[in-house]
Amino acid sequence: MEEGKKAKKWAARVWTREALLLTSLAALGIMFGVTQTAVSFYRGKQTDLANMWFQRGDAALNANRPKQAIEDLRNALSYAPDDPKFQLRLAQALAADNRIDAAEAYLFDLWNSQPGSGEINFELAQLEARKGNPDAARYFDNAIYGVWDKDAPERRLQTRLALFHYWLSHGNVGKAQAELLALAAETPAVDFQRRTQIGQLQLASGDPRQALDQFRQALRVNQRYVPALSGAGAAEVKIGESRRGTPALGSAPRLAPQRRPARRRGAGEDAVSSRGSRVRAATYSSR
Repeated sequence: MEEGKKAKKWAARVWTREALLLTSLAALGIMFGVTQTAVSFYRGKQTDLANMWFQRGDAALNANRPKQAIEDLRNALSYAPDDPKFQLRLAQALAADNRIDAAEAYLFDLWNSQPGSGEINFELAQLEARKGNPDAARYFDNAIYGVWDKDAPERRLQTRLALFHYWLSHGNVGKAQAELLALAAETPAVDFQRRTQIGQLQLASGDPRQALDQFRQALRVNQRYVPALSGAGAAEVKIGESRRGTPALGSAPRLAPQRRPARRRGAGEDAVSSRGSRVRAATYSSR
């Protein structure tokens, strides 16, 4: 009897311990679940607040209000301090507010973690160019061959144009013209507007032969594109002047225009003029 009572007491104690253990584990499980839910809710709220402040800062910067943008973007970073998109936008806002050193600090931190980013290198290039730092050219090159998140071909073309203007502003016409040649090589054949733009820049930088080639390529795609027609005519004038050794038209003395009585152009003359434009376009595009 005594042994039976002892066995029952022992079994009761064991059951009580197991019940307590199971109850404790269940309570811990519930607490863990509640904690995870609370953490997830908190993180979600942090993300929402970060995005809200970022959108405000982005809109302020687009509206040319850099001071307000800086404040909003710093609020965004207080909720998401390691977000590179937020950091880059803040650097752009600081640069727009002429706080060059602060912008540079953010950009160099970003560059150290993403040296191949086209956008970061482009921002650094612009900043270093403003400071007169010759490293600007290196960052422009990095941006041209870097990785872009979107619109990569267009962004590379725009970066080459920026590098062209950089070299031209520093008096290095040879390197500026080399960038235009590279830009022409990367431009699709059907993009007659871009080819005309390149031709205009080549003409302005003293390379009329290359300019004429670009205008002719543009006219092969669109024979009636007036900027390419006028550009081709101007390029041929420049080439003719260099052959003859005559001064540019802009340096020749200008005579006062003589007034002539206005007269109406007849329908036949309009037709002749229109045909003349088409003939000139066909002539340029066929060369």
